[in-house]
Amino acid sequence: MELPRRLTIRDVAKKAGVSTATVSNALNDVRGVGADVRERVLAAAKELGYRPNVAAQATRTGRTRQMAFITPDLTNPFYPRLARAVANAARAAGYALLLVDTQDGEAELACIEQIARHDVDGILWCPATGEDVLARNLLGAPVVVIDENHIGRDSIAANYRMSSTLVAHHVAACGYRRIGMLSGPQSIFAAKLRRDEFIARLGPDEQVVWEVFHPFHQDLNDAAREAVLRNEVDVIVCCDDVMAAACIQLALDHGLSVPGDMAVIGHDDMPIATMIRPRLTTVRQPLDAIGSEAVRMMIERIEEPRRANRSTAIDVELIVRGSSFPGDQRPA
Repeated sequence: MELPRRLTIRDVAKKAGVSTATVSNALNDVRGVGADVRERVLAAAKELGYRPNVAAQATRTGRTRQMAFITPDLTNPFYPRLARAVANAARAAGYALLLVDTQDGEAELACIEQIARHDVDGILWCPATGEDVLARNLLGAPVVVIDENHIGRDSIAANYRMSSTLVAHHVAACGYRRIGMLSGPQSIFAAKLRRDEFIARLGPDEQVVWEVFHPFHQDLNDAAREAVLRNEVDVIVCCDDVMAAACIQLALDHGLSVPGDMAVIGHDDMPIATMIRPRLTTVRQPLDAIGSEAVRMMIERIEEPRRANRSTAIDVELIVRGSSFPGDQRPA
């Protein structure tokens, strides 16, 4: 059976009654094409079912219309949700997304070497540690760092100083004085910043009774389990919702009440926050906004390679639910 002929830019030009150059400019959103002409070209392309030849475009323009998104751990629900936000924004901008999981950073350097072979236009990177490992590899593609801050690179993250302030104020408003902390790995910028800023905002009557540094994982280690079950604090502040949910379940499994015996506060507002009982008080990260801004910053960097680096922090929101008492509702 004879295969159907591949549609070309000439077919679209003939259908729209314009030149092939005009079709190319309209499809690539080049300035100088009138709105009515652009609309006619897009309508003709849609009616014909024309899809641009990305390989040919890359040869002509030097751009592949692909971005890479590097994430350290797809088993943590935070990163798949962030990946979806980035993918949606990239798709809307006309870019395909290459998703790379570095497996908690163990394969980070090897994955970067693989990306170099794909000739992407830009790299959106969630680092596994505080080290700028991309500096060791001359990829040539621009980089936007997400959820981290590296000097000399564009970066975007949630406003973690704001999140720490909101949690500290909520702890004070609820009258909690004895605090336990399940803090994330301090090699990670976000975990260290949340932890340090929260402690800096505690009042003179508030005391951190214990602190356990823990991976972003639902299986609590022995030190964390022992600290929780000692039942000697008013509130446990966790670095993410996965830890917080595990903390609540552990307490309930051993006959403790949440928030009666201890309140629990998380971070991120993942779906698990409303699935567990009691529902989790947590900080909501605006992942859609972070994904959109990351892609926008990347496109700006691609189009203006020499512009000054920019660091952006996006505001967050504290969501109070049943795992903590809102101030005057706390029993004596």
